Amino acid sequence: MMTYLRPALSLALSLTLITGALYPLAVTGIAQVAFPEQANGSLVHDEQGRVRGSTLIAQAFEGDAWFHSRPSAGGYATVASSASNLSPSNPALAERVKADAAALYHAGQGPVPLALLTTSGSGLDPHLPMQAVAYQLPRVAAARQVPVERLQALLEEATLHPLIGPPVVNVLALNQALQRLAPVSPRVGAALWRERAAKQPQDLCDNAQIAGAALRPFRGTRPLLQGNSRVHEG
Repeated sequence: MMTYLRPALSLALSLTLITGALYPLAVTGIAQVAFPEQANGSLVHDEQGRVRGSTLIAQAFEGDAWFHSRPSAGGYATVASSASNLSPSNPALAERVKADAAALYHAGQGPVPLALLTTSGSGLDPHLPMQAVAYQLPRVAAARQVPVERLQALLEEATLHPLIGPPVVNVLALNQALQRLAPVSPRVGAALWRERAAKQPQDLCDNAQIAGAALRPFRGTRPLLQGNSRVHEG
C-alpha cells in the first residue's frame, strides 16, 4: 500500500507547493515589477494621495458639477454587480428610463444619449461613449462656471480611441482632471444648476426626449427635475 500512497502524497504536496505558493508568488512579483499600477487595482488618487476609486470600476457621481457615469442596476456595488434583467416590455424599465431621461434632458441639447439611460451588463462599466459625456458639458460648465470650450478641450484630451468601437471616456479619470482644472465645492455647483433648472421645469417635463422621440409628461417627473440632494464629495 505504501508503494502507492508515498508517490500520491508526494505528488499532492509538490503540486500544492508549486500551484499554491511558487506560481502565485512568481506571477505577483512579475506583475509588481512590470505592471505595478495595474497589479494594484489601477487606483486613482487625489492630490492628497487619498484613493478615490479605480479606473476599472464605475462609481456614482450625483452632483451637477460632475460628469455622471452610466446607470448601474446594482448600485455600483462590486459584490452585487449585475444587469437589471428587465425585459424591454417591462413597465418598470420604461418608467425608469423615462424618469432618467426627464432628469437629464435640457432644452436645446437634443435627445438624451442611450448610454446615459441604459445599464451595462455588469453595472460597473467605467467608460461612456464620448457623445454621452459631451451631452453633459453645458450642465457641468454651468455648475462650475467654466466656459464650455475649456471643458470640451478637457474631454478631447481624456477621450480614448479603442481599435474596435466608438471613442470612449473614463468618467472617473475625467472628473479627477475636471477637479484639477476647475475645483469647486460640489454642493455649490449643484445649487447653481438646480436654480437654473427650477426656472424651466415644465419645459423639461414637456419636451424631454430620448432617441429622438418625445416623451409624454408623467407623474413623478417634477421632483426629479428639482435635482438630487445627494452630492458626490469628490
